[in-house]
Amino acid sequence: MPKTPTPDLVALLATEGAGTDVQEARQEAKARASRSPELRLALAEHYRQIGDRAQAGRWGVVFPGWARPREIAHMRLWMLGRASRGNFVRQSLLLPDNEVVPPVVADLTSPSYVERGPKDASRVALLGCVGVFIAVIVLIASFVVLVWNTGPTLWNALFDTPSSSAAELALAALITVIVSGGVLAAGLRLFDRPVELPDPEFATRRALELLDSRPQEGRVMLRALVRADGDPEARRALVEDARRRNRPAQAGRWGCPLPGVTTEAERDAYAASILSRGGNDPSSVLAERSHLRFDDPVPGDVPDVARRLGAAPWDPRSASHSPGIAWWAAAAPLPIGAAATAFAPASAHAIAVSSVIAVLAIWWGLCVRGAFSRKREPRERWAFAMGALALVWAVGGVLLAAAR
Repeated sequence: MPKTPTPDLVALLATEGAGTDVQEARQEAKARASRSPELRLALAEHYRQIGDRAQAGRWGVVFPGWARPREIAHMRLWMLGRASRGNFVRQSLLLPDNEVVPPVVADLTSPSYVERGPKDASRVALLGCVGVFIAVIVLIASFVVLVWNTGPTLWNALFDTPSSSAAELALAALITVIVSGGVLAAGLRLFDRPVELPDPEFATRRALELLDSRPQEGRVMLRALVRADGDPEARRALVEDARRRNRPAQAGRWGCPLPGVTTEAERDAYAASILSRGGNDPSSVLAERSHLRFDDPVPGDVPDVARRLGAAPWDPRSASHSPGIAWWAAAAPLPIGAAATAFAPASAHAIAVSSVIAVLAIWWGLCVRGAFSRKREPRERWAFAMGALALVWAVGGVLLAAAR
């Protein structure tokens, strides 16, 4: 897609309209602002014109004296809401690595990175982009080849003469899928991994200092750190702050994931505040408001709060897996079986039968589990039961067809 000339983007951002063309110009200007001071200033003027102080300060703070005090104040709160142990100040402002962090936000980043960002950040990002792009192309191509050859290979092994060339191609595609998938996973971790600061405790320490000198900013930053990685020290600080302000529900909210931090009265007040909201599932509201992590079991005194809500504890791990993934993963024996026939062509018939039956058996198990699940509606449970019965007939049909 060709770039819009900079003067045209500046002119669009200067208009008072809010149409699609202005929104597209805004997005393109943001993508190019780190390399164009002219576009950065145009964005700052645009946001000031529409009354968004935080974004006006975000884009205009790099120009000495341009941003107004209220814009800087709003921008700091916006930025602190994105706080993490990584280099969040430079990332939020989209600052080039060789540009100095503006003095009004320099206190929010590690002193090591005020004058200059991490030396290898751009190189790592570039290598991550290239690696991910290549891995995606190879993965898609090899997956298509694997799917294309799995069906004919197994069909021939079941009912006709096994094709050695198709089996070898399926094997090569399977190996390529596994290797490219591993490379893609490694590339995504490299590309998405935040640049860690040399002082991992700097963010928490600075948040605690702000809580004393600028309480509102301190609270926002502590909440962001809890949201980012469940920082227990940040949780304890928020509990103590809530107690000083006589807000027991807030103390229960932030402290219940830690064992023994909150009192019964605080947990009771927190449960009452959740129930007063109405509408949504109380367990889900509890997990969302207390920022429970999806890769951890229910921690601390959360089960006690859930009991006060009159609901079963919401398990964060249960929301991290989509039910559809299990059905797709269950089909893995098919391409594996097709590839395996390349190693043992004499046993191709038995391998094909075993692969198909293995998939049907796993699907049958998923249907049985769904049929006996108390979390599903009765009609869904009946549908799973009928599916399990149909899969039993399907296994019988495969065995009869293969025996001929």
